[in-house]
Formats: sequence, C-alpha cells, structure tokens
Amino acid sequence: MGEDLRLLCRALWRLCRGEEQIRAAEEAVRILAALPPGRELAWAYAGLGALYGAEGRIDEGLELLAKAQVLGELLHEPGAVSYALNMHGMTLVERGCDGRESVEQALGIALDADLHAAAGHAYTNLQEAASRLNMFAEAERYYAEGMAYCEQRELGVYSVCLQGWRAATLGLLGRWGEAAEISAEALGRQDISPVNRLNPLRVLGSIRGRRGEAGAWELLDEALAAAQRLGEPLWIVAVRAARAELRWISGQPDLAAAEAREGYECGLGRTDPWLLGSVATWLSRLEQASGVAAELPEPVALEAAGNWEDAAAAWERLGRPYDAALARLGSQDEATLRKALAALDELGAQATAAAARRRMKTLGIRAIPRGPRPATRAAPSGLTAREREVLALLSEGLPDREISRRLFISERTVHHHVSAVLAKIGVSSRTAAAREAARMGIEVPT
Repeated sequence: MGEDLRLLCRALWRLCRGEEQIRAAEEAVRILAALPPGRELAWAYAGLGALYGAEGRIDEGLELLAKAQVLGELLHEPGAVSYALNMHGMTLVERGCDGRESVEQALGIALDADLHAAAGHAYTNLQEAASRLNMFAEAERYYAEGMAYCEQRELGVYSVCLQGWRAATLGLLGRWGEAAEISAEALGRQDISPVNRLNPLRVLGSIRGRRGEAGAWELLDEALAAAQRLGEPLWIVAVRAARAELRWISGQPDLAAAEAREGYECGLGRTDPWLLGSVATWLSRLEQASGVAAELPEPVALEAAGNWEDAAAAWERLGRPYDAALARLGSQDEATLRKALAALDELGAQATAAAARRRMKTLGIRAIPRGPRPATRAAPSGLTAREREVLALLSEGLPDREISRRLFISERTVHHHVSAVLAKIGVSSRTAAAREAARMGIEVPT
C-alpha cells in the first residue's frame, strides 16, 4: 500500500493535482513508518520531502530528505539515495542557494549504479537549477549532456523536461524564435503531461504577448489554472509575473499590480529570491511596492532604488537583454529611453515597444522612431529553425548519426527531420538538398 501510494503520488504530480498528491505521500509515510524500516520507507520519505520543499515547507522537506538519505544508505538502496540528494539540492535552490553540488552527487550515484531514469532526472534538475540561478553557460552544458544521455536511452519524459527549461532559458536570453518553436512543438505533442506543459505555456504566452501576437492570454490562463491546481510557488509566481507584464503592456496597471501582488504573497518565504524578484520588480515599476521587504537580487534592488542604468547593466551582465530594456524604461532620461526602445525593437517585442512609445509621448519626447516594419518574408520553404539546422548539416555531407550527435537528438528524430526537409524544398536526394541549402544561403550552425 505504501509503495502504491508513493507511485500514485508521482502520477498525481504530473497531472497537477497538488492536494491529492500531498495526501497520498503523507499516507504512504504514515503506513510505512509503522512497519520495520525498509526501502519503501526511504522512498516515501524522499517523495514527501520533495513535495514539501516544492510547496515551500523547506525545513520540513530537508528533514525528510535527510532521513531518506540515511535510510537509503543503510539499506544500500542507491536509487533512493540519489533521489533524496537530487531533491535536497533542488530544495536548497528554493531557498536561494546553489544546490547543484548535491544534485551532482545524485547524478554520480545514478551513473555508477546504471540507473537511467535517476540520471535523467538529475540532468533535468541541474539544468533547471543553473537556469534559475542565471548560470546560463552551465545550463547549456547540462542541457547538452542531458539530452544526449536521455535521447540515447529513449527517456522521453526527461527529454521533454530538458526542452521545457531550454525554452525558459532561451526566453531569458532573448532568443525568442528558438524558445517559441520549442514551446509550440511541445504543446503540440499528445504525450506531454500537464506539469510538463507549464514551461511551454508560460514561455510561449510571454513571447506572444510581447510581440503582440494572438493567443497569449489563452496560454497564460491555462498555465495559471494548472499552476494553482499543482500549488507549487515556483509555477504560480512565474506565471503571475508573466501575466503582470502582459497586463502592463496592454495598459492595465491596476490589473498588473494585482497579478504581481498575488505572485509576491504566494512566493514570499517559499521560493528563491530571483523568482520572487520577478514579481517584486513589477510592484516597484507600478509604484505598488509598499510591504515588499524581502532581500532581492541586485538588478531588482537597483531598479527599486531608481538606479535604472545600473539595474540595466546588471541584467546585461547576466545576459538578459529584455529585462535590461524594461529596467531602462523606468527612467525619464530621453537617451536612456531611446536605448531601451531600440533594444525592444531589435528583440521583436512590438507590443512592449508600443508601450514604451506611449510612455515617451507622455513625457513629451518628440521624433520617436517608428520601429522596424513587420517581416514579410517567411522562412525559406517554410522550414522550422530545427529543419534549417538539419539542412545546413546535410549540406556538409554529414550522415544522420553525426547530425544526431551535433544536435543532441536521436537518429530517428533526425530521419524524420530529413524527410520533412526534402519534402518542403521539393528534392529527392541529400545531394540536391545540399545545393538548395547553398542557394538559400543556409549556413552550418556554429
């Protein structure tokens, strides 16, 4: 019964049924704790500890995870030890600490014991942790290593997780085309669980809202409903921050402040400072920051203090150009505002740029640039970004196996992409495809 309840809990988590999963996990521990200690109890402690940590009950979570690790080591149960260490590291991330060392230990145990699922789980959490800590080069490395590992072993669930956090990372870095494509592809799959839809929903919703494209609110409404059912501050705060931004873009400051306040109250004391700062900064921009007393990251604190350029420079050092542009929009200096507007135009944030132009007009600034005209030429032959990468590598004469290695995808996936590319560009051979690539000016990705 205890083991079945623990497994049920994992299924409920993937379905975003938060209250039910907690009840199942607590019942598993209650049943198993009354019996002589065994591997099932170690796993149950780890499962409940992970849920408490994600729910914001961090001290309780860490205590249960420590019990799981000790019992797992005593019983020589490497899977339970790896899981406990993995979730211990992620619970530390919720506290704002760099918990990657613990997750690295979990990965090492999983690899040594040849526990494929445990290793895939550790790779996804290392990538998530690095992304949330703004360590984007490390996130890239974990993504590449994790995708190679998971694709080779057909660990689809973890490949999807990695892709979700990849989209989130690319969104922060301003690489919106790639982020949107990954998100749209994930949302089009029939085998993706509700919890794994959360990243694609919020990322694609944000990008569409910034670009002024249709469908942004449908995505963010679904994301909020799922996040609230799940009950984890990570997702609720992230989605509220995205919704606050889009409310502001559309000229609804009161609704934007309400979204940000909901997110702040949910996350205070329950999640990491960077995530909490994502809603606190909107309260600051909307002059609703009374009661915001938490210690916040440098860029957020600088902006709250009115140091717009210093805040923007801090965001730029992290590699987050959109956040830098938003920080500059708080200024009343014309040169600073023009710099922000130019950055927004370059990113393709048409709706955000329109909001910036409204602010500049309010301040009496004249001769405001109109911005670039919408692109009129579609991608060559309707190829997706991934298909253009495959075509470029085809033009180098690479076989599917090498393309698979270069792009960190399975050979089977490469085969599907090659078939699609040949059909779209209207050729029947790889040699002809190479000639078309040269004609279209498609270059090998660096």
